[in-house]
Amino acid sequence: FSKEMKGHVLYNWPWTKHFRFISRCKMYQSFGMTALLVPISYWYANGTIDTSTLVYSYVGVGGVTGVFVAVSQLFTRFVGELALTPERQELRISTLTFMGHRRDRLVPLDHVIPALDSTCRIKSFKRLEVVDSKDVYWYSLKHGRVLDWSALKEVLGLGDEDATNKYRRE
Repeated sequence: FSKEMKGHVLYNWPWTKHFRFISRCKMYQSFGMTALLVPISYWYANGTIDTSTLVYSYVGVGGVTGVFVAVSQLFTRFVGELALTPERQELRISTLTFMGHRRDRLVPLDHVIPALDSTCRIKSFKRLEVVDSKDVYWYSLKHGRVLDWSALKEVLGLGDEDATNKYRRE
């Protein structure tokens, strides 16, 4: 988004760039580990390594790739930034994609489910739910930066227990 399209930022997650870096590195590591299976299979075919080494290699690559996919799914749920559009009619939810790119989703304000109606009871992280969407996002008032508390409280329907949060920054 350009400066004039960015809108009014309410919240941002300071570690989004770190998550993006990890997300990119996991892809390179997965590709590299998978590429190593070619020579390992060749060595097995020539009798240089035994069956157990081959199996351990394949299980290791599969396990690490599975962990990377699980971590990526977690990273795609963290909200990197919440902002109101310049017209203040929609909320822009910025997250990361599986590949570590930024994904912006515009949601009408009346489609945001208030935090008081959410079923989440975790203190450090809050759920951000949207009507007619299977996506569930996570944000943290404790670890994130709140740039406009009153607007964020109004948009997300935060309660009085959140208003006393000593970690918020304005």
